[in-house]
This record gives sequence, structure tokens and C-alpha cells, in this order.
Amino acid sequence: MPRPGSAVDVVHSSPIVGHALVDALQAAAVPTGLLLYSWTDLVTRLEHIHGYVVIDAYLDDHVPLSLKVRAISHLSSCPIVLGNNHQQSAADRAYDEGAADWIEPREALEDAVRRIAAVVDGFRRVVRAHPPRAHLTDREIQILCLYASRRSISARTLGRYLGITEQTVHTHLKSGRAKYREAEVPVSNRHTLADALVEDGYLIGADAWQAEHRW
Repeated sequence: MPRPGSAVDVVHSSPIVGHALVDALQAAAVPTGLLLYSWTDLVTRLEHIHGYVVIDAYLDDHVPLSLKVRAISHLSSCPIVLGNNHQQSAADRAYDEGAADWIEPREALEDAVRRIAAVVDGFRRVVRAHPPRAHLTDREIQILCLYASRRSISARTLGRYLGITEQTVHTHLKSGRAKYREAEVPVSNRHTLADALVEDGYLIGADAWQAEHRW
């Protein structure tokens, strides 16, 4: 069950999109709460988030979308993902982690508002579960996705970025890769690791980011 109160928080990297969505929700008599522009903004306000969180699928930071959706769900808020779905596996993973709906911006604004209002009224999109081939921990997901991402971050740089040792990074890389090898999925280099993470929906691939013109 969502947190008490039916207000909708919006987290979007574009202030224009964020304000337009909040204004449209208010015009449709849907209660709104926080308007934020990054995952970090949300994390610093965890005590104040409301029952529903509309989140931009392409927030560019150190936390993969699948973990964002998982975290929002664990906080007893209801995640709603907003973003063009260039990669079905990412949407499947978001639904498995607790997303109530995935709304594409190409829809008219009033249609997006209608679907958000439907979630507030209790709608949940029912989709077939897509269990990953490797069940990774939160830290394994984060480190493997950052390591295999389009930026090709080194283990040393990744450790400094996350405030952990290089050895800890290698430990999580080793354990995560071992889980894929147990599932007979090749992950011998960054490219094959990225392919595996994209197929399981943990990682949004470089092609999807390019299609969004986000980098």
C-alpha cells in the first residue's frame, strides 16, 4: 500500500517537463507534492516523499533505474516511470520491481495525467513477470551497471566515485559475474557484461540513451 496521502511527487531532469506535468496534474485536481530534478534531490527528502512518485527513466546518475524503482517501492511509495521505452527489458524490470505504470512522453500530456490519476485511484498495470537470469544484490547491480555503462569507468575511479575501495569494487564485480556464469551467460568483458545487464533490464543500454539525446 502507498504511503498515507495521495499526493504525487515528480522527479524529472527537465524543469520544463516537470513544471508542465505538475501544472497539468493540478489542473486535473490530482494532488501534487514535491517537484525535484535529480535522484539526489529525492534522497535528501526521503522523509517528505508522498504516496506516488513519477520518475524520469533517464535521470543520469550513479543509480540504475531498476534500483530507483526498487527503493521507492521499499519506502511504501508507488513508482510511476516516465520515459520513452526504447528498451522493453528495462520496462519489464521496472514492473517487476514495483512500478505501477510506464508512461511514454510521446503521449499527449492530458493522457499522461489521466494515467497517473488512474494509478492514484488504484490502477496497476499487470504484466507477466520477467525474472532475471542472475539475481543480483543492490550493490552488485549498481557496480556492474556503472562498470559496464557507456562511460566505461575504471574500477579505481568507480571506487572513488562511490566512496569505497577498489578492492570492494572488484569483489562485487566478481560476485555478480559469477552469478551470470552460473546461469551460463557469458560476461568475460565489458561488452558482454553490458549485453547481459541490458537483457535482464538492470541497465538501460547506450542505444536507448542516444535515442533520448541524453548524452
